[in-house]
Amino acid sequence: MHRKFDNSFKIMAVDLSVVKGFVAEVAKELYIDPSLLSKWRLYMPAFGISEMRKLLNYIRNGK
Repeated sequence: MHRKFDNSFKIMAVDLSVVKGFVAEVAKELYIDPSLLSKWRLYMPAFGISEMRKLLNYIRNGK
């Protein structure tokens, strides 16, 4: 059976993968294929991901 994921799940998965920094780890936790999560990351709006990365860098490095 082919599973379908709604947009809120995809956004949550992408956000989690950005925060944790590891696609494979998050995919395993969510029981999804890592290539699927990687594809979602490619197609998510760049604004959200880049802004989150900036925030994480600021928190981690103070920059």
